[in-house]
Amino acid sequence: MAYYVIAGKPDCPSFVHVAYVCNYLKNNLPNFKYRKIQIQTGEWEYWLATINTEYDWHHTQSPIIWKEVARSGGRATLIGGISDFWEYCYDYYGLESILPKQDLISLVEDNIQIFDAEKLAKEEDETCSLRIVTIMGVINPYVQCLLPQLLQIKGLAGRNGILLRLFDLDLDDEERRDYLLEMMENLTVINTHVYLVATFEQALDNCDLFLYLGDNTAETVEDKNCWYIKNTYVGHMIADNINTYAKKTIKVVFAGLQTPNCFIATIVCQNCTRIKLPNVISITADLGDCHLNIVAKECNIPLSKLGAPPVWGITEYLFVDVGSIIKKCETRRPYLRAIRTSGGSTLPLGRITSELRYIKYLTDDIPNLMGKVANIRNTAQERLGRPTTYSKVSAIIKALQIWFSNKSSDEIISLGVLSNGCFGFPTGIIISQPAIYNGKTWSPFQDFPIQEYAKKEIEKLITPIFVVHEDFDICNENPRSSIKRFII
Repeated sequence: MAYYVIAGKPDCPSFVHVAYVCNYLKNNLPNFKYRKIQIQTGEWEYWLATINTEYDWHHTQSPIIWKEVARSGGRATLIGGISDFWEYCYDYYGLESILPKQDLISLVEDNIQIFDAEKLAKEEDETCSLRIVTIMGVINPYVQCLLPQLLQIKGLAGRNGILLRLFDLDLDDEERRDYLLEMMENLTVINTHVYLVATFEQALDNCDLFLYLGDNTAETVEDKNCWYIKNTYVGHMIADNINTYAKKTIKVVFAGLQTPNCFIATIVCQNCTRIKLPNVISITADLGDCHLNIVAKECNIPLSKLGAPPVWGITEYLFVDVGSIIKKCETRRPYLRAIRTSGGSTLPLGRITSELRYIKYLTDDIPNLMGKVANIRNTAQERLGRPTTYSKVSAIIKALQIWFSNKSSDEIISLGVLSNGCFGFPTGIIISQPAIYNGKTWSPFQDFPIQEYAKKEIEKLITPIFVVHEDFDICNENPRSSIKRFII
């Protein structure tokens, strides 16, 4: 049995005519098998040259027809072009095919429409099998530390890997472009396709994860109001482009250094009309993580036994509850037998079990400990000449690992999430608080235990946070009613 192959351009009348005849033969002859290969006009010459080289043929026009002996993919024997195929059909099947010109034109138009639809479906399938990640702010130095870990997150890659877009609005700057090209060369992770893009349309097209890493550090002579106005513009710019180019399921993460991430994320939520608002988050756990090493040294506790403190508020009005750092302790059960024994007993002293305790039990002066932590942290930043970055990378990776695990998690992390009014914060704004992932969305963990001194500190944040958002017309809730709900 022979298997026939017809190849040509989808807008070629001769190719469409041959395909029409082959389809007729297939429907009327039990042993006639064929397959069709359609190549776009711009790619036809290159494809034909490759086939000619592979089989040592010298065919020059569309279509080209050959048969494969015994099986599909078997030894190829050239038949030729359309005139050769008509002669072959007449000799073997006694078939002649004459189509009116108008009918042939209609067939070509139909074939082009089918080809375009199949091509679009194929492109969509290929896109769906790739996870598209766009990073804005890639000139930030800590991106080189982040990317290798980001691309290794389990569950982030699609069936065919990751398509990574490095987004910068200023690619005309030769030095900046060279820096990004060098970064691309260093990304040798398997199944990762890396592109530079310079427009929001390119950056957001079918994007699954949009990661904003912009560094919006306030200038030396810039007052706070001007700084907020600048970041308001950033939020509106991102929101407008998400509304125009992004799909509804896009995940948006704000994790810039020296940037009011929660504030910008709130503006995006207030102005986005087509995406799921719980899919907009701000990374804040790093503001607590950086305290762990300091507390470990101050209290002489191994860092591995400490859990990060909760982070409350927004960049300018923030409370890191150092007293709620968790220490993992080992104790014996029953406890009294272990402490009363004078030695020499053959009875077991109890079973060693683990329990969690607040670091607060090690000190009676939490404000003093907080002050030490703040001073040491500021000193470290002054010596470095920049914010600490590894804690930011760690916090981003942790949040994305949970998010792309596609299952609910019982891990509670500090995260800027959409407020639902719990803990007294105004509703509808992105604010840092303990959050949990239920397998679909992030939300505040309303049952998080708060100590009395911490409640008072959180209450102090509510009014100034409200004022900041009210000044830019992005918060409509009365802060006093929020405080009342929180106290109750």
